[in-house]
Amino acid sequence: MPEEPKIPKLTGAANSAALRLSAVEGFVLSRIDGKVSEKDLTGLTGLNESQVRGAIEKLLSLQVITLEAKPLALPPGSPEGGAEPGAGGSPQGPDASSAMVVSKRIEAAMATIPPGTAELAEEVDLPEPIRVRILGTAAVLDSLDYYELLTIDRASDKKAVKRSYFELASLFHPDRYFRKRLGSYKGKMEAIFGRVTQAYETLSNKDQRAEYDAYLADLDRTRAIEDVLRAADDEARGAEQEAQRAVSRSSYPDMARATGSAPPGPASGGPAQPRPKVSGFYTFDTSAAAPAPGATPSPLPPGASRPPIPQAPGSPLVTDQARRDVLAMRLLGNRRGSLSPPGGAPGSTPPSKRPAGDGGEMLKRRYEERVALARKAQTDKYLALAREAEKKDDVLGAATAYKVAIGSLSEGDPVLATARAVIAKADATLADTYLRQAQYEERSEHWADAARSWQRVAKSRPSDARAHERSANALVQSKGDLHVAAELAKRAIQIEPQNAEYKITLATVFIEAGLGLNARRELEAAAQLSPRNASIEALLKRANSAG
Repeated sequence: MPEEPKIPKLTGAANSAALRLSAVEGFVLSRIDGKVSEKDLTGLTGLNESQVRGAIEKLLSLQVITLEAKPLALPPGSPEGGAEPGAGGSPQGPDASSAMVVSKRIEAAMATIPPGTAELAEEVDLPEPIRVRILGTAAVLDSLDYYELLTIDRASDKKAVKRSYFELASLFHPDRYFRKRLGSYKGKMEAIFGRVTQAYETLSNKDQRAEYDAYLADLDRTRAIEDVLRAADDEARGAEQEAQRAVSRSSYPDMARATGSAPPGPASGGPAQPRPKVSGFYTFDTSAAAPAPGATPSPLPPGASRPPIPQAPGSPLVTDQARRDVLAMRLLGNRRGSLSPPGGAPGSTPPSKRPAGDGGEMLKRRYEERVALARKAQTDKYLALAREAEKKDDVLGAATAYKVAIGSLSEGDPVLATARAVIAKADATLADTYLRQAQYEERSEHWADAARSWQRVAKSRPSDARAHERSANALVQSKGDLHVAAELAKRAIQIEPQNAEYKITLATVFIEAGLGLNARRELEAAAQLSPRNASIEALLKRANSAG
């Protein structure tokens, strides 16, 4: 008899940094919501079963989560499961208690609405709980998938989809509030109800639902890879900052004196030294890191001097050079090395004649060694993960790990060629995935999502004119950055200068930006390439109106 699926559930708030979790463990923890099973986490994160199982076991050992049996599904119409529309117990009209079960993201958005916000004070015929629900849902509407919007799981049957739709319709359909004052809420309700209707129609149709589920699977996979890379980068930065703190705890003030500057990073209260960016398909900026808690105070302003250290009466004067040498020996584990004790030893260099800054140079070298060791440890870790993934023919997993490690590999390293080949193969696969996402989002008229996906395709395929033009079009449709849209359209024309459609897209960008003269120039060039294109004349009228 197969083992019953178990659901990981959080025992309380958890901080992955405080728990010293790895990037994979922290990523798995971030996807645990008390609803998905351990098996579901494998598909949701894009990790393999052994990685997810290892992360679950680590989280269990730390008592961050528990494993519970999956609850039985309640039959439609039961009191706990809700009633069918029109059946006894269903809401007869919108009120404060109608369909108040919400997904976590909607709930979080509702919680961030300030009690005294102007929209809540607006004179409308809506109870405050419903106003909050409308405002919270509207705030995250574009980022919700259909299952989240309907507050059902991905295994829900057609009856559950229908039941949720009618509950939400009773809450958001503007016709249910006939002759009521809705004010600014009317537009929000129409937008929400339109998306709810789209979700219902998609999930109620077997073929459309299968296509949508495939789209979500692609989306989950690409998001998982991005999250792993981002978490790994955070892990690397944390290791580097710890190396900085280890040196600065005991050496910072005198290291600053010896070298004329503070060691970079949290010890100086400033930004951490930039790490090499993760290479490959994704690139993340890791140059800005917040100062670490408990960091040593910043150096004095230029020109200022520290007060002299008080000396006991009659005690010998302790020179700065001697102090630096003592600190250097402390960091080197009290190994004197070339440092000589007071008074000197035969054949040693007296402290008074030692080159200035010698102790400071030792401190700097020790600091650099610690940082290098921290980087090497992370590189070795992710190279091992990459090799493990390669053994299982997990190209995407191997590429993800290589992308973390590759920044620390030198050009002469034989592993580098292997890493680049795996990354190139994975990037091609990811580009195909993003292309499917972009096409689906474009068909669904989810323009902001389509713009992001098309730009990812264009980034991975710099010679793909179509991807650049579609990126520009989606940005126009989503009211996005017109400067970026213009650059993308220009790049498409540069690749295929004889394509009239690309010139029309650029002209549309110029019209939206109010640059009528530029738009007319592109439309006239498009008319020469495609004299029978009916859209050009209409766009010329708009261009003339734009100025």
